[in-house]
Amino acid sequence: MITIKVEDLRKLLEALDADEVEYVDLDIDAYDEEEKYLTVDGYDGYGGGSGYDALEGYEVDPNYRLMAEEASDDLVTQIQLADTKK
Repeated sequence: MITIKVEDLRKLLEALDADEVEYVDLDIDAYDEEEKYLTVDGYDGYGGGSGYDALEGYEVDPNYRLMAEEASDDLVTQIQLADTKK
């Protein structure tokens, strides 16, 4: 399995649509457990095809939004504490 950014996927789909590609081969290239890429080859319908930029895979914690909010709250608290010490 691979996790990719939706924005990266959206850009790929726009490129495929612009090239009028109707079918693709998708492969996951895993160099190790932490370095994965989604490779995409599109069929041109005339016996050939073209490759597209591989999409980078990410390790994402299911609670990534909550973690970012907590980190932001901690930073605000640290700034407020620093301001009170001035």
